[in-house]
Amino acid sequence: ACPQLTYVCDPVLGDEGKLYVSPELVEAYKTSLVHLADILTPNQFEAECLTGLEVRSEAQAMQAAAALLDMGPHTVVITSLTSLPDLEQPSAPEREHPSPPGEAEAGSRQPAADSSKQQQQQQQQQQTGGKVPDQQQGQPPPPPSH
Repeated sequence: ACPQLTYVCDPVLGDEGKLYVSPELVEAYKTSLVHLADILTPNQFEAECLTGLEVRSEAQAMQAAAALLDMGPHTVVITSLTSLPDLEQPSAPEREHPSPPGEAEAGSRQPAADSSKQQQQQQQQQQTGGKVPDQQQGQPPPPPSH
C-alpha cells in the first residue's frame, strides 16, 4: 500500500440494465474493492448494482452516492445518468452572438474547428458588407507576388 497514491475505481460492471460481468464480480466489488477506492466513478446502472438502490431521480442519485460514500471512497461521481426524467434538459437556447473561436455550438455535430472557420467567415462577411473573398468560397488564394 502506498498512501500517497490515489486509487480511482471505475467499476465496469454493465450499463443500461445489463451486466457485462458475472454477478460474483459485482459482489467482489461490493466486498473487496469499493472500500479501497479513494474515488469511485460508477455509471447509473453500476451505482444501482453496488448499492441495491434504484436511481430514477436526482434525489435517488444523491442517495446512491451517499450510500457509496459510506462504503469507503471519499469522492463518488455517478456518470452516465441516462434515465432521470427530472434532469431532462430543454434544448439549448439560440445564441445571439457567435461562439468564441474553437467552441462548437451546443448540440452541434460539427467539430469545433469547422465551427470556428464558419464564424470567421461570418465575421468577415459582416466586415465586408456580405462579400466573401474568393478564397473563402472554395477558390485557392492567388499566388504570392514577388
